[in-house]
Formats: sequence, C-alpha cells, structure tokens
Amino acid sequence: MSALFKLIEEESSPFKIAKLGPALLEKTLSAFKELADYLPLIQRTLAVRILQKSKAFYTTLNFKTLADQLKFYGSWEDIEQLLFECNRDGLVITVVDHSNKIIKFDEDVQVAESLIKFGAKLRTAFTRISDQKEQGKERQRIFLKVKEKLDEETAKVQALKNQMTENKEKINRDLAKEQEEILKKREVDEQKRRADFEAQKVLDEQQRAKNDLMEQLYRQRQVRAREVLQELLGRGIKKVGKEHIKNLERSEDDLDYD
Repeated sequence: MSALFKLIEEESSPFKIAKLGPALLEKTLSAFKELADYLPLIQRTLAVRILQKSKAFYTTLNFKTLADQLKFYGSWEDIEQLLFECNRDGLVITVVDHSNKIIKFDEDVQVAESLIKFGAKLRTAFTRISDQKEQGKERQRIFLKVKEKLDEETAKVQALKNQMTENKEKINRDLAKEQEEILKKREVDEQKRRADFEAQKVLDEQQRAKNDLMEQLYRQRQVRAREVLQELLGRGIKKVGKEHIKNLERSEDDLDYD
C-alpha cells in the first residue's frame, strides 16, 4: 500500500507509473480486500497522475500511446470522459484533436493544488483502511508468532545446511590433501627408483668395464704364457722337462700363467 502511495506522490516518470501502478494496485487489493470500494478513485488518481506527468515529456500525445498507458482505466470512451473531467476540474488541461488523433497539453495550467486535493482523498482512504486494520491486531499477532516460528525453523535448516556444506568442503579438502600426499609420495618413489636405476646402471657399466679389463688381461697373460713355453721348448729346459713342456704346448686348456 505504501509503495503505491509513494509511486503516485513521488514518481516523476509517467512511464513507470503506467508500468508499475496497475501491478501495485492489484497487489494492494489482494492484501486489503476493503480497498475494493475505493478502486475507481485509485484508478482515477493513477490515470490523472500519468496525464500530469506526461505533460513534462510531451507537448502532444497520440491516441494509441495514451490508450496503452491508461489501458487499466478502461475503454477509450472512459479515457475521453476522464480528459473531459480533468479539463473541467483543472487537473490537467488538454485539447483533443480527433482529425490527427492526438491530444495537446496546455503547459500554462498549474495543477499542484488539485493534486494535493487528490492526495488528501487518497490519504483519507488509506487512513480508513488502517483504522479497520487495527481490529485485526490479534490475527496479526498470531501471524507474526507463526512467522517467528517459521523463521526459527528456517534458520535451523539453513544452519544445518551450512554445516553440511562445511563438512563436505572439509572432506573434499582432506581428500585433496591426501591425494596430494599420495602423488608426492609417488613422485618421491619414482625419483628414488630412477636414482637407484641410474646408480645400478653405473655399477653395471663399471662391472662390465672391469670384466672386460680382466678378460683382456687374462688373454694377454695366456699369450705371454705360450710365448714363454715356446722359448722354454726351444731352449730344452731340463728342469721342467722337455716332454712336459710339449704336453703343455699341445693342450687346448688355458695355461696357468703363474
């Protein structure tokens, strides 16, 4: 109700009044059934206010635009009757041009005093409704009590919902942390495995190099041993025995260099 009254008294745009006024009026009537008796007065006040505020935006206004803005008021005949009454009462002075289907505003007419009168009438209507509303204080008290209980229950549900959300977020954080630790451990294990692999690879290379060196040394000593046998055989060393040297020379087994 206050929103409707504020729109009528304070809003300067006829477009907003035409757009919001009917909806606010319908909402007010739904909340306060007693206002039904004042519906024609409030509709007329809205329509007059739109005409008065249109004066600041237009010097002329075509019939179609005016009919769209005041469609809540009734038919075109109702709107024409309203224009006549506004001219008669000095609320807003217009000239209706049927040949061009426009209305012209008289910008020299002052309507503040008439608007105050309409505002006073509307205030009287709202005051009467407020007086009647006092009779329903007990019902209002019960309503507020029920609303308070519902608000408490809603707050509890919201608190529970927030707690569940917080728990869920904590679980997700813990899972993410655990997953991160697992990934870090896997990375450390992988690095250790690679390091061990590289170390073993180095050891294997060193062992192969050592084996190759030993094998090369062994072959060299075998060659030298046979060379020594040939020298001994040629000299015919008696201490060893010529036949024993021949037997060693004919043997396919590896020789004991030492």
